Amino acid sequence: MSEKTLQQVLDEPVEQEGRAKELIMAAADWSAITSQEERVQAVDMVTMMKSCGKVIERDRDAAVRPVNEVVKRINGKHKSLTGPLTEGAKRLEGLLLAYQKQEEAKAAEEEKRIAEEREAVQLAEAEKLAAEATAKLAEAEKLAAEGRTAEADAMMEDSAKTAADSAEALNDAVDAPAPVVEVQRQTHGNYGGQGFTKKTWTFRITNIEQVPPEYLEVNAVAINAAIRAKVRDIPGLEIYQKETYQAG
Repeated sequence: MSEKTLQQVLDEPVEQEGRAKELIMAAADWSAITSQEERVQAVDMVTMMKSCGKVIERDRDAAVRPVNEVVKRINGKHKSLTGPLTEGAKRLEGLLLAYQKQEEAKAAEEEKRIAEEREAVQLAEAEKLAAEATAKLAEAEKLAAEGRTAEADAMMEDSAKTAADSAEALNDAVDAPAPVVEVQRQTHGNYGGQGFTKKTWTFRITNIEQVPPEYLEVNAVAINAAIRAKVRDIPGLEIYQKETYQAG
């Protein structure tokens, strides 16, 4: 449909517009039904309003259908491309996230290896110094037994210093800061784009029975389908007949 034709459609008067406005104003004047005569008049009013509405809706549908068909074809043509483009981009982003997690896992393994290797070296050094301190202590005791007091005292002092070094090496093994292996967090493409991981809060259900009621949504579609299938007893629900008045 051309722009001119569309404008013509927009400029066309709505069939029965005047009649619709009269009925709307007349219905607004009613605040209560107080007699059988008024009830009959109200039924007639509802009948006329619904009939007028059907005519107006028919004209609206006839006017917009050609426009909607054009919009539908345009949307279909473009979405046949944008849809696969969006899905393809999401799939690649998934692969990028998987690769990023692999790199982070590798870095964590390397950090663990470095920490274990460093701890092993430090513990071995602590054990070596402890053995040396024990040997020096035994030598000091031997020298003291031989009456070589000055040499025994010097060896005892040396043994205590070596034992202190062993304790320090042991503490270093326990208190050493965790190693850090850098992982590339951001990637710059060759055409101005960039990629990076982003964390957003979301949820997964672990135990539906523990979820507070205010966070649960009743499946009204399923419930109404069950009621239409003559189900009349659903725990936690009152199934009843709501009364309405229909005219026309």
